[in-house]
Amino acid sequence: MATAKISAFTSKNYEYDCTRKCRHVDHGNKITAALTKRSIDDEHLGAYIAKTCANYMDIVDDLGRSAVHLAASVNRYAILEWLLNHGAIINSRDFESGSSALHRAIYYGCIDCAVLLLRYGASLELLDDDTRCALQNVCRPRDFPIFASVQSSNEILVWGTNKNYNLGTGNSESTNTPQSVDFFRKEHISIDNVALGAYHSLFLDKKGILYSVGHGEGGRLGVGGEHSLATPKKVKIPKKSYGEHIICISASRKHSLLLTDNSAVFACGLNEDKQLGVRDAGDKLAVFREVVTLRDLNVSGLLRVIARDFHSIAYSEQCIYTWGTNHGQMGIDTDVKTVPLPKQMKLPSKTNIDFVEANNSATVVYTKDTNILLYFKCKMRTIKPPNFEALKSISVVGGDVVKSGKGTATALKLLMLTQTNVIFLWYEITQQFYRCSFSQLRISQIDKIFYKANQVFILSQGDVYKGKCQQVPIPTYMTRTDTQKHPSSTGNIWSSCDQNRTEICKEHMIRIELQRCPSVDRAVDIFCDDDFTSFAVLQESHLKYFKLPNLRHEEYNFKKLYNEVDEFDAVHDVVFHVDSETYAAHKFILYARAPGLRDILQSYEDEHIYLNFKLMTGKMFELMLKHIYTNQFPNEDGEIICYILLLLQ
Repeated sequence: MATAKISAFTSKNYEYDCTRKCRHVDHGNKITAALTKRSIDDEHLGAYIAKTCANYMDIVDDLGRSAVHLAASVNRYAILEWLLNHGAIINSRDFESGSSALHRAIYYGCIDCAVLLLRYGASLELLDDDTRCALQNVCRPRDFPIFASVQSSNEILVWGTNKNYNLGTGNSESTNTPQSVDFFRKEHISIDNVALGAYHSLFLDKKGILYSVGHGEGGRLGVGGEHSLATPKKVKIPKKSYGEHIICISASRKHSLLLTDNSAVFACGLNEDKQLGVRDAGDKLAVFREVVTLRDLNVSGLLRVIARDFHSIAYSEQCIYTWGTNHGQMGIDTDVKTVPLPKQMKLPSKTNIDFVEANNSATVVYTKDTNILLYFKCKMRTIKPPNFEALKSISVVGGDVVKSGKGTATALKLLMLTQTNVIFLWYEITQQFYRCSFSQLRISQIDKIFYKANQVFILSQGDVYKGKCQQVPIPTYMTRTDTQKHPSSTGNIWSSCDQNRTEICKEHMIRIELQRCPSVDRAVDIFCDDDFTSFAVLQESHLKYFKLPNLRHEEYNFKKLYNEVDEFDAVHDVVFHVDSETYAAHKFILYARAPGLRDILQSYEDEHIYLNFKLMTGKMFELMLKHIYTNQFPNEDGEIICYILLLLQ
């Protein structure tokens, strides 16, 4: 009725001081302000809107919000339908966040309005300023802090060149759009960790089961052969004890490494550079075998393993073990070309390791006293973090002595992420830090970052970004000293320290042009290969944000359905024959509330079921059905009730 009354209000009913093309912001402000008043009924509100402006359908306020935006936000269904019937623009975006009316309706939980907008042709593909479509507002981790501790399954999304089937999609076609891996989706497998390689990949699910996929030359997949796999296949691991599970996986171009919670390391793949560390391994291993040297050395407390093309690393908080071909990254003399079995690296005394990163030519150790130990070209040097800040992570790029080349393209670079979410890039050639900044988007928190091929891959509060790095001159307003900015001040003591003056570059900075990856908004972890051509994201399942009601069976009552059921109606789907009597019923209720009858139903394909139980009468079965539907027991003999309860079980 309210909708019918509102529909009578049109611009023809009123005289205006403006025209249909009015763009007066005050008119828009009045209309949007009125729509927020919940005490006004739809009829009076519609009349006010219609007489305020001749362009009441599309006029916007100072934030770019039209009446359609506000009506969808505050669940004014009748007003919204009236505006749409009068030709209001449905896909306009506001100035505040670039949101459409559909974005706002879904964000504020106005489902009826969202459905109405879709019926009138609202676009699901329209993106806001954060490059989100409307449906991505349904469940965002930052909007549901109460679910932070709730466990959920992870959905894996992959994209990239996929030249060697390393994405596990079942084909070698490349894709630029994140897509799920059908094998894991169909089997409802939740992935916990991923190791993406240029030629193959490893997947570890939450149950500790390992899967491999990709190019199998040399046995790098660990499945017992060298054939390639287009879809993931389960891998058998020769674990030594019951309950032992995998805690870390790593993949290079040539081999694979695993680490268990008992500090056992397993390896498979090509062994041309002795990177497997397995005695009598030959040139390759097609199945995982334990690196027993570590066990013989009584190594314990290992935190992680790192597989690189020519060597391998395993480390704990006190020590680092490495094996393979020496390119100057092991901290030993160049005369030692190959280390066939794990050997402990030399570290400064009393070194407590926080984490280790490495590439083919350098190893970086970050200690708990915030020192950076760089092993490169057979030498070890100590680097102080920029501004003496604690670090979250370090990425190692370049410095490859195998590839020939000069200049910054092959120079060693370290990308460092501080605890305050500031990024610095350290160049080995200049021995200086370059501060990094984002040119298009502003990110307040960085959870994880990869730096490969002069590009970054970033995880931030469930969103994923990619960007290219470019060295640019520092703007003049950023190079002014504290004395120039504040003549009366002597400057900050930290800005005048020797380390800032000599090690942080004052002439150039790194600009990162970020772009958000579409269709990803609940990411919990990210992965990429060394070539920066294959990508994977673990995303929370959307089902995590839908809390199921906790109802007991006693709270359900189907008394009306029980009283109306009849052998000749169109609703029942099973008929019981007991003691020459017939009783119609509904399978879904019996399945849910009578396990004993459920087993009987599963053994019958026909709708008619004949029950011949000793001492059971039709009256007893009728009492049983009544209890199933209504949770009530009549005042009958106790022996009858006990017999019924046994049947229900």
